[in-house]
Amino acid sequence: MNKTLPDLDQDNQLIDSFIKGETGAFEPLVKKYWGQVYYLCLRYLKNSESASDITQETFIVAFSKIDTFIVGRSFRPWLLKIAANKSLKLLNQSRSRPTSELIPDQPGNPDQDPENVLAAKQLLDDCLDKLEFEDQILFLLRHGLNLTYDEMAMILDKPIGSVKGELFRARKILKDSLGSHSGMGEYSVRKGG
Repeated sequence: MNKTLPDLDQDNQLIDSFIKGETGAFEPLVKKYWGQVYYLCLRYLKNSESASDITQETFIVAFSKIDTFIVGRSFRPWLLKIAANKSLKLLNQSRSRPTSELIPDQPGNPDQDPENVLAAKQLLDDCLDKLEFEDQILFLLRHGLNLTYDEMAMILDKPIGSVKGELFRARKILKDSLGSHSGMGEYSVRKGG
């Protein structure tokens, strides 16, 4: 789900039009990114009502601060960074911590036994829940939202090398944790770049 050049151009054209006063140009951006922003907020907050509120707030902030966006760059990570910051702020206020469910349901092999698939998903959720919060977020961004390392680095305010290294370490911890449960490590950890 990497950003293609036509998507980038289309987003930037809409933003440019919006900045020039065409308020209707923002609506296609909301429609395009609402689901991704909501998903990110839900994974941070673990509460659909809070995720909905923060998703709305994210677009309100983006709408009011669009003049700070640098046209020519990718809008998606800029928007997701706003969502991540607002979610973290709410988490810090409530002093709660999200649990797993970081990787969305993936269509499985129809030949697989649903009970085995459910057990594997539960095991993955349990192992993800044991990761540090920051490692969970790395997994969410890479495997849940399929962000590039560049986009992850922008959202997390970290150098790309740090993001890659931390994700590698988190994957190893997860693989080891899964591997200690009847050889599930290879089955459940997707490398994904």
